[in-house]
Amino acid sequence: MTKQENTGMDRLHITGFDSAWGGTQRGAMCDLWIDKGTGCIEIGSPPVSVRWREAIHRVVSYAQHTHHILAIDQGLVVPNQEGMRPVEKMLAKALGKMECSAYPSNRSNDSCFGPNAGIWAFLTALQQHGYDHKPMSVPQSKNGRYYFECYPHPTIIALLNRLKVLKYKCRHGNQAEWKELVDFLKTLPVINLPHIVDALAFQNKANEDKLDSIVCAYTAVLWWQQGVAQSSMIGNMKDGYIVTPHSEVTLKQFIKVFGTQMNDDSGTPPVLPTRGVPSRPHKTSPTVKQPCPASIGSGEGGWCGPVELIATDTTNLSRNMREKKNKPSKVINDWMDETRFNENRLIVKFLDEAAEPEVVFVPHSHSASQKVLMADRDGQPGLWFLLVAGASKKTPLRFRTIYRYQRID
Repeated sequence: MTKQENTGMDRLHITGFDSAWGGTQRGAMCDLWIDKGTGCIEIGSPPVSVRWREAIHRVVSYAQHTHHILAIDQGLVVPNQEGMRPVEKMLAKALGKMECSAYPSNRSNDSCFGPNAGIWAFLTALQQHGYDHKPMSVPQSKNGRYYFECYPHPTIIALLNRLKVLKYKCRHGNQAEWKELVDFLKTLPVINLPHIVDALAFQNKANEDKLDSIVCAYTAVLWWQQGVAQSSMIGNMKDGYIVTPHSEVTLKQFIKVFGTQMNDDSGTPPVLPTRGVPSRPHKTSPTVKQPCPASIGSGEGGWCGPVELIATDTTNLSRNMREKKNKPSKVINDWMDETRFNENRLIVKFLDEAAEPEVVFVPHSHSASQKVLMADRDGQPGLWFLLVAGASKKTPLRFRTIYRYQRID
């Protein structure tokens, strides 16, 4: 048995899981070890990319350890059928000025939270192997197996003491802020971590997931080491919660918005769906233009695509873009059908983002030519902004998407 496989009570095993969300996605897992005698933290091997079935298989080996804490970046308490969980709405209210919000978690997102979603099979496996869903039992625990929900964005804001969200995601193409995260992670007091992070310094989606898994793991380290002195559990076990480190600034906002809904894991979360067998990922097709049917009414027809969506604005979605005044505009999203803009909503699903979020666009009341659609803020407040933060004509963002039109009644 290697040093990292020691199951004795002198070592705490911590895992950060940037989960796969939907069945088509890959996630990543990072394992850290803490010597409970000396307090030394070590990473034994680089984070690994995993699909749901691989993550579930790892539970068997994880359960050999008498003291294991697992931090998971995905909604674990999701009773709502539609929209956002209260904790997601309140987080956006608390940290909205920092441009920090979360993707909506709901049961209508079948691949992520439907009865056959991987997350439920994973949590079922954890429970079958003696893991407890009791976040407030984690700090300073002596032994036991626990899991809880975390979220990298507010964690990074707190640890870097920032006043704005760090735009390190690949979709932003921001090399400076990606490097800021890489450089910060190399300063964490974790043996062997700097050279492992160096190997992940190239910006791509697989490395992004692995860096996120390190952030998740370190969230668990701080939660175990210092509890509510440096972190907060926001929300509740009935409607949904998140555990995240806080800074002085974010703690004040959490107290203001969440009030008594902090650091309390009383109550029983909803029963997990009984099926919970993760679907096999389907093969994804390249991004090409696919024409939609001639007419799609409300609730009729299927998705069209995939197509490449080019975003140049954090409020609107445009078919055309004018680079300079007095210059003709050019078509950037040729799959958008202007003839449907006045009487239809445009619903777009982002295939390569966690949870495959959907954004609804509606006719822009101030656009006479109707070459522009406006994100419907009554649907998912701030979701479009969260996806395309930083997008502009000079720095457009590109996404692989599918779409459909829905007639406005």
